[in-house]
Amino acid sequence: MLQLKDVSSLTKITALVAPLAILVSTHVAHAQEQRRIEVVGFGGVGFTGDLGVTSGDQKGNVSFDSAPVYGGMLGFRAQPNGFAYLSYSRMETTAYFRPEGGFDTTAQRKLSFDYFQVGGNLEGPSGRVVPYLGLSLGATRLAPVDGSGNDFSFSAVLDGGVKIMLADVLDVRLIGRMPVNFISGEAAALCVGGACAVRYSGQPLIQGQALLGVGLHF
Repeated sequence: MLQLKDVSSLTKITALVAPLAILVSTHVAHAQEQRRIEVVGFGGVGFTGDLGVTSGDQKGNVSFDSAPVYGGMLGFRAQPNGFAYLSYSRMETTAYFRPEGGFDTTAQRKLSFDYFQVGGNLEGPSGRVVPYLGLSLGATRLAPVDGSGNDFSFSAVLDGGVKIMLADVLDVRLIGRMPVNFISGEAAALCVGGACAVRYSGQPLIQGQALLGVGLHF
């Protein structure tokens, strides 16, 4: 009778311990299987706010068309729920100069924005759908598509999105980015011809980007 009680107690203990052991082993295995590197390609559309400029006594604004954006990112897992990353993206658009108080466009030029960034992000709980939020700092190059003249500025990019894991090594992600460019000084990129006296007003240039990306994990 005592042996039957002992067997029954042992069975109950085993029934309690086994699920816990499976849960712990699964968690450890998941931690061991975390990929260290991710390579991401993305594309979408970008929107740009107006930029104040001056030329002598004349003031005005430069407005920009919405335009395609494309780029890539290389990330390294810096902690269990976050990546450090390098990123590059590019947008080509048309800029229009409008004098203050007027609606007519007096000049236009094809320009490109190139973003070079270093940053990091934090991820939500791991699973099939993983939200994340990131911040990066770096430089933006504003230059004419055809012609000379380059303007570099300090910039910061706030980005966030959702990764949808299709497999252990592959994800599709929805991305929203907000680059902020702190541009000032002479506006060489906006000049047409030799002499140019156009200057940026010093106000931040804010942009928005809606992107779709694909990530590979190694």
